[in-house]
Amino acid sequence: MTLAINTKEETVIFAFPKPGDWKDIVRDLKLTKTQERELEITIRHVLANIESYQVVKNKLPSRGELVAALKRLEKALGRLQYELKSSANLMEHFLPHNTVEYIGRSLTFSAMGEALKKDVFPEDFDLQLERISSEGKPITLPFLEELFQPRRRALGLKYGHLILAHFIDQVYAPLKKWVALDKHNKGGRPPKLYRQFMIQRLAERSSWIVGRRATTTPTGKFAKLCIAVLPACGFDSEGIEKAIEGVLGRMKGQQRIKRRKG
Repeated sequence: MTLAINTKEETVIFAFPKPGDWKDIVRDLKLTKTQERELEITIRHVLANIESYQVVKNKLPSRGELVAALKRLEKALGRLQYELKSSANLMEHFLPHNTVEYIGRSLTFSAMGEALKKDVFPEDFDLQLERISSEGKPITLPFLEELFQPRRRALGLKYGHLILAHFIDQVYAPLKKWVALDKHNKGGRPPKLYRQFMIQRLAERSSWIVGRRATTTPTGKFAKLCIAVLPACGFDSEGIEKAIEGVLGRMKGQQRIKRRKG
């Protein structure tokens, strides 16, 4: 498999190592037949995944188009937010009943409670469930939505102007933050994501390929594996040691988060 990746600076060719390079890798790392097969499968899977990602990426609009569209949306929402704040004392009087009723009907009690900063769940919820259960009716989500729709519509009619303002605030905030951060984006060479991806997959399979788990030790088996494989596949060899440290550091961080959640 040979994969050409076009960037603004150059065209990078990723491919499975040439036969001579492959023999050198197997010999230098002292791989068994099983380990050699494991390494081959890992490399081919990574290259196939990169190719699939690139096909999808090439179908997307350019980053410039996406950024421009996002900034226009951010600006439009900013104007809307300004208008909502400027008319805060008037909105409950001029918003059509159909509008605020739809707002209530479309949102959950949790979302409206967050906007209003108070509990708006029906107080007789448990009693309603007991009554429905005693009647032998199946309790499904569509049924519950229909059952409490009048309550949500009523909340919309009463508080729709407040809920709408809160909703726009929540939608607008991350867009505003992103645009502010993008102002500091000076461009330059994109991160070497494909190389990082290859290192990560090699790290995940390190025990099966070289018989040792991945570590950042410069003279360790995993470092030797990366130093041998990456250039042979066409990945940039500059700063491999630091790249290994970065990838393994992120993987450890992710594992700690998973353990805490578990």
